[in-house]
Amino acid sequence: MQRCDSFHNTLNHNKMGLIREPKNVDFTVQSKPWTDEELGDFRKLMTELKAKNSKQKMRGLSAKKKVIA
Repeated sequence: MQRCDSFHNTLNHNKMGLIREPKNVDFTVQSKPWTDEELGDFRKLMTELKAKNSKQKMRGLSAKKKVIA
């Protein structure tokens, strides 16, 4: 019975609470638009990462193929 009670107490202590903004403080973030150079760099990086990840997936798939004889 003791073990069950401690587990129940652990669950009760880990509940997420609502975080409220203090008065006169605004947590909203206004980001500035990216420049054409920054946007180009980001798109290049994403293209490289997608190509790298697709190669890794293809390697994993080819390694998992079974030879049926």
